Amino acid sequence: MLQQILAPDYQEISPVGEVDARDKVISFYPAAAKAKAPPVTPVLSELSNRVYGDQLVISTGKLTYSFAGTPHSRSMRVQFVSALQQNRWQLVSAQFTGIPAAKK
Repeated sequence: MLQQILAPDYQEISPVGEVDARDKVISFYPAAAKAKAPPVTPVLSELSNRVYGDQLVISTGKLTYSFAGTPHSRSMRVQFVSALQQNRWQLVSAQFTGIPAAKK
């Protein structure tokens, strides 16, 4: 699935500031690891889209992950850049920036 969504020159900036190429991103999500991972519920909110002509869209939002069986959640700002390439939309870039938890 990721192979179809991510453009060949896709680049991602991780929450820890690393720049990852497409192959590294795809290898981070092997099918075998999915079976071992605890259930996670992602929620995308505060979404804003900017459209440039008919070939580029920049989407910015807040992504919050809730982990099953725990009261914990994590939020981050995300930005996705999508481009129309060869008559289909693909992600060409993404950036994830962690939002510090509120102090109690």
